[in-house]
Amino acid sequence: MGTTELLTWMSDALNLPTVERRPDGALHWNAAAAAQLATNPVTLALAAGALVQLPATDPRITRFIEDAQKDRVVLTSSGRTLLGMPVDGGTVCIIASRHQELERRAAAAELAASAAHEIANAMGGVISAAHIAQTRPDQLDAQAALAMVARLAGSARTVAKDLLGPTTAAPTTLIDLAEVTDDVVRLLSHRAIDRQLSLTRSGATQCHVRASRAQLFSITWNLIHNAVEIIPSGGSVSVDVRLEGDKVSLVVADDGLGMSVDELTRIFTPYFTQREGGTGLGLPLVKRTVEALGGEITVDSTPGRGARFHVVLPAVEERPESKGSTRPSSPLTGAKVLIVEDGRELREMMATTLLIHGAVVTEADGVEDTATLATRYDVAVIDLRLQDGRGDRLLAELRRRKLVDAAILTSGGPPPDEPAASPSRWLRKPFDPEALVDVVADLVPRSVA
Repeated sequence: MGTTELLTWMSDALNLPTVERRPDGALHWNAAAAAQLATNPVTLALAAGALVQLPATDPRITRFIEDAQKDRVVLTSSGRTLLGMPVDGGTVCIIASRHQELERRAAAAELAASAAHEIANAMGGVISAAHIAQTRPDQLDAQAALAMVARLAGSARTVAKDLLGPTTAAPTTLIDLAEVTDDVVRLLSHRAIDRQLSLTRSGATQCHVRASRAQLFSITWNLIHNAVEIIPSGGSVSVDVRLEGDKVSLVVADDGLGMSVDELTRIFTPYFTQREGGTGLGLPLVKRTVEALGGEITVDSTPGRGARFHVVLPAVEERPESKGSTRPSSPLTGAKVLIVEDGRELREMMATTLLIHGAVVTEADGVEDTATLATRYDVAVIDLRLQDGRGDRLLAELRRRKLVDAAILTSGGPPPDEPAASPSRWLRKPFDPEALVDVVADLVPRSVA
């Protein structure tokens, strides 16, 4: 089965309006398209315009038809989406989506792809930090590497939370863009050396903006990493961060091949990429993140003269608040906490965190492991989906046995509509160790804490 036949079969199976222009210029359309076309179109532009409710002479239609003869292209108008592409032997095919469910799934797929892209970036940073600490301890000692790994893991965790569907708006605080930029430059320095590039950083040492660290890491990593990967060996990349009045300015410039006017108009379009192996997701994510923070991004480029990306974000004059806590130094001293979690690494991290804060911790790896327990606990922390049973059902059983009252159920997904037992708190995975301490401390009886 050729590409054209395969697309025709797929379109018919999904009831997607499809129009083909064969090499001889003749148009062919399926039943789904016929239902939307009031008259028989004589040109592909007329058909495309009718499917998205635009005149055939609209510049967007003209551009769409031109691009569809060379590569895959997408046009959205009036809540409808067209996909155009060249296929077998000079045939051009356009497929229309008129189903909201298909659009929702496409949006979900793009979100998942974007999240995977960002998590891969953070993990790339973790690998880079470990590599530099191992091979160049004079540039990054073990303590600094561990601190950097913690920050990068935090960025990945934030992205994962967003993908899973946060129950509240993503928290923001005062973050030093200069510090985040320095981390990224340091992480990419070994790659620049490998490619025989000059990577330099200039400007201010402190520039605070209101954002999450994950957002700023996404902006700086994507811009700097793109430049390092795309310019020819022997080139240079400069990164500058500074205060400009009530704004913070980030400039990433390179002396690479530059971009044409056509490329400049498409660089923020999802899946468009100039880089071999690129996903085409980085720059759209940067633009979306910058605008979400109340900023703007501009690009200047000329073929043969490199590119200059300029990000401007609202500055925050005051410095970050003290990280000192109003809680006692050991808010959990003496509290008896039961942890039921089948993931060994996570369970050990949770136990260690609570032990450091003075709790007396009992660990169990599943329902069966709790069968012989006889101690009453101040708080139980239970995973909702254990390998040998449901956490909410285990909580009901532990309450029946009068071993626990206050409890936290942890889950990477949404809670069930009707849990067998309602916890005192839900804690969404992945979570900070500090968040675990806070929620457990809130539930510990005051006579204990």
